[in-house]
Amino acid sequence: NVSLDSLRRDRFLELTRRDELDRVLDGIEAAKEAGLDPVKVNVVLVGGVNDDEVVDFARFGRDNDVTVRFIEFM
Repeated sequence: NVSLDSLRRDRFLELTRRDELDRVLDGIEAAKEAGLDPVKVNVVLVGGVNDDEVVDFARFGRDNDVTVRFIEFM
C-alpha cells in the first residue's frame, strides 16, 4: 500500500511539506515492476483541499493499472 495525497506537485508539497511526489510515483512503479499485485494507492480526500482531484486519481489508477482506494477523512 502506498499513500498519495495529491497528484499536483505544489499541493503535494503543501500537504506533506516534502517535495517528493516523484519519489512516491517512482515507488509505485517499482512496486509494479517487482511483481506486487495489486498495487494499492490510498488517497484521503479532504473537502476543499484535494477533493477536486478525484477524477485525476481515478484516471491515474486506470492508466497505471493500480487500485486507488479512497479513504474517509475523520
